[in-house]
Amino acid sequence: MDLRGPVRDFLLRSLSRLERIEMVISNYSCYDYLQGRDFICIQSMDGMLMLFEQESYAFGRFLQGFLLPGPLAYSSRTDSFITVSSCQQVESYKDLKGVIVTLSDDGHLQCSYLGTDPSLFQAPKVDSREINYEEMNAEIKELQRIIREATKTQDILPESEKQRDLTVTAEVSPDLDEESQAIDSEVKAGAVPSVTVKITIQSRVTAQKPSLVVCVQAPLAVSCDQFVFDDLEPDSSETVVLSVFLKENCSPPELEGTCMVSYNIATGIPRVSQCSFSLPLKLVCFPAQPSKAANHKLTIDTNKPPISFVTLFPDFVDPSEGDQANALGFQFITGSKATLLASKTSQRYRIQSDQLEDLWLVTKELIYRLEGHFKKQNCKDFECTFSGSIPLQEYFELIDRHFELRLNAEKYQELLSERAVQFRAIERRLLTRFKEKTPAPLQHLDTLLEGTFREVSAV
Repeated sequence: MDLRGPVRDFLLRSLSRLERIEMVISNYSCYDYLQGRDFICIQSMDGMLMLFEQESYAFGRFLQGFLLPGPLAYSSRTDSFITVSSCQQVESYKDLKGVIVTLSDDGHLQCSYLGTDPSLFQAPKVDSREINYEEMNAEIKELQRIIREATKTQDILPESEKQRDLTVTAEVSPDLDEESQAIDSEVKAGAVPSVTVKITIQSRVTAQKPSLVVCVQAPLAVSCDQFVFDDLEPDSSETVVLSVFLKENCSPPELEGTCMVSYNIATGIPRVSQCSFSLPLKLVCFPAQPSKAANHKLTIDTNKPPISFVTLFPDFVDPSEGDQANALGFQFITGSKATLLASKTSQRYRIQSDQLEDLWLVTKELIYRLEGHFKKQNCKDFECTFSGSIPLQEYFELIDRHFELRLNAEKYQELLSERAVQFRAIERRLLTRFKEKTPAPLQHLDTLLEGTFREVSAV
């Protein structure tokens, strides 16, 4: 090879020595951690990993259980060094600065890093080329055209897969359960009603490991919320029956539930199918005498004449009253009451109650039944509007009250914990006194124990 001329000069310039370090090494690895900067990792004969940044020594670490040097390689994917120990075990090392290592009670080791890595972004050079606005507008229009074509309604699945592989349906019983299925309900009422929901799963293909989850929003609850089935064969079905009831002593925000089935098809691809169902209003309330006065009122305007409550609420109105009933009372099983009034001279409905939160369920049920009534009559221009002022002040007061209750709950929880610790400490001291051969005077420990017990019971 001829090294004369420009080639020789280039090699001499490339191989100029920058620095010389005397050391005894057995293995080394070079890696480019940052663009434009070289890092070198050296494994010494005594089992020490030394890291150099450019020509400067950064830090070193001794390997545990080291006997003889082994091969050393750098993995850019995991940003770590991989070597083989004397025990014929592959080991990976990553030296992190500023890491907090914690071990949880259940044996999980966690490395936590405080702060963020420094930003190494360098601003690119400014392109001085002038912007062609006509070309940009043409490109934007072309992209918008592509987006419109892609978002058009079209069949994603082939013709043979238009029908769903698995369908789930829920059927709510029109009547409440004769024998309530409420379990561990906190409602203070004498009898908490429940309603039966029948859920059917129909499969067109082989469904592997299907599982059903039924969800209702608290304070509602279900008698059983999870079901696991064997593999479903094509054109087979499974049916389960459960009950929904009010568990906590407050009104629910909505009377709806969701059923979701997860399964795998024969190719192993996971699929999910779901449906929703609506619960009857009489699950949380029953008919009562309407009230003439209330603290909170809400007026709904419509563009159609008022409909008789016998037609809208046949499950709450006695048919013997006929069309003369223009007031309807709802007694919630939590103890509160709401009243629904229909105007005889205007197209308005009024919902009123002593508690603001009780207005929502009756209002939502009224609008739902009105829309269903006019939909059956093929009336497409029915509208419900609200022209009054939104009761924000009352709403904010409810939020403040809720926040205050949460604070009181935490305060009483801390107080109960303190009194419980005090009670156990007194018990230990009394037990020690009673075990002595010559018991010493109790020094009113029994009185203190009795007083602490009363405080714990009161909390």
